Amino acid sequence: MQLESVYRSANIVTNICVFAAADRAKPIAIVSPKGQLLLQLAEANGITEKLHDALIHDEKVKGLLLKELQGTGRKAGLAGFEIIEGVVLTDSEWTPQNVSSSFVSLGTEDLGFPGERKMLMRHRDYSLQRRS
Repeated sequence: MQLESVYRSANIVTNICVFAAADRAKPIAIVSPKGQLLLQLAEANGITEKLHDALIHDEKVKGLLLKELQGTGRKAGLAGFEIIEGVVLTDSEWTPQNVSSSFVSLGTEDLGFPGERKMLMRHRDYSLQRRS
């Protein structure tokens, strides 16, 4: 079973890239969230911000989405090492067609993921919300 297909089953996810870096015990995810559902998640947790761009950079929102994805993984029966430990939210949706080969990989070995999954890691200065 592919991790991305499990995590993509979460309603809030438009697209997801699960990345296993050699320097991490568990994978991280780059998530393109569904705007309206992200807003609903924020409102349900007392966050009053309405702008999508601000929500994807809000640390509390990142933590809430991370917990939701971790719950999705657990419900699907994923092993502990398959449960993501960090999440990066992006406002850019990507496809294999729009990912440039000029993106620099993280310098890790190819862990069996197609090349497009190494994208975006250096495209912007993202911060990870680690599982607490």
